[in-house]
Amino acid sequence: MGMTPIEYGGSVTKPFAGPELKSQHGRDGMTSNPKLENYLKSNYQQGTYMVATLNATSAAPIILDTGLPVMAMGGFMGNDPALTVEKLQKLVNDGQIRYFLLQGRSFGNQQSTVLNWIRTNCRVVPAYKWQDTQSKPSQNWGGMGFRNSSMTLYEYVKK
Repeated sequence: MGMTPIEYGGSVTKPFAGPELKSQHGRDGMTSNPKLENYLKSNYQQGTYMVATLNATSAAPIILDTGLPVMAMGGFMGNDPALTVEKLQKLVNDGQIRYFLLQGRSFGNQQSTVLNWIRTNCRVVPAYKWQDTQSKPSQNWGGMGFRNSSMTLYEYVKK
């Protein structure tokens, strides 16, 4: 079964492709966190998603840096209701997803049930394990409303 790192519909406001993204935005527009990526890579199992993020913008730098599959749960902009709690539970139970990287703000009401499930059923990974204290949060997230948003990494642990 082939894995596609990001799946989203046709109405995309900015062109979105592999290496072009790096040159198009430069490294300033996308925040890269080597410590986070190393943490996720060290816990990655072949054939699964390394982490699930809210949208393609937060998934892109991780995909570019690691070349590993990342799921953008809310599609490109983060407001696509593609993922339901039922689908999420199946993915988690099948071992397809273990980590969730969430921004401080929620993204659209249709996604709040998914976010609530993650917050209820997953544990927060302590920031010192994956947050790079050297790198300041980027002030420019391509104008998509991520400024100063705090990130939380959740881990699903089978009961």
